[in-house]
Amino acid sequence: DLSFLRSYETRRQPCDCERPPCEQATTAFENMSLYLFFFYLDYYFTRSFANKVLVEKRCIQASVDLAKTVAQALAAFDLVTASAALQVDSELPPELQKAFESLVFNLKTYEPYLPQSLKFTDDTLIIDTLASSAKADQEKP
Repeated sequence: DLSFLRSYETRRQPCDCERPPCEQATTAFENMSLYLFFFYLDYYFTRSFANKVLVEKRCIQASVDLAKTVAQALAAFDLVTASAALQVDSELPPELQKAFESLVFNLKTYEPYLPQSLKFTDDTLIIDTLASSAKADQEKP
């Protein structure tokens, strides 16, 4: 029984028309055009997404760098540098900009009332000074 060969032959036919090839079949040019259209569309969307991600990354890096500069200046009680860094057209989020400006204003306002021990001397950190004084207190009998 060779019926399985007949079923294979009928399955192999690309269409059900009387005389293959059918007129409805797409041409290689149409297939390639469709393929290139979707390829270009995918490229366009992927490229625009990648460009937006790079812009966002640069913005975030600029914000982090500015926040680092301001925080280092405030930690050193260098209010002039911190204030100058905030005056530059920055990429900081408005909430963070406002918080830093408020902090600088408060420190400027209360600077005369703060003890001299809070200010830096010879580029040493207050934490280093406090740690060394705590260590000296522990070493005393």
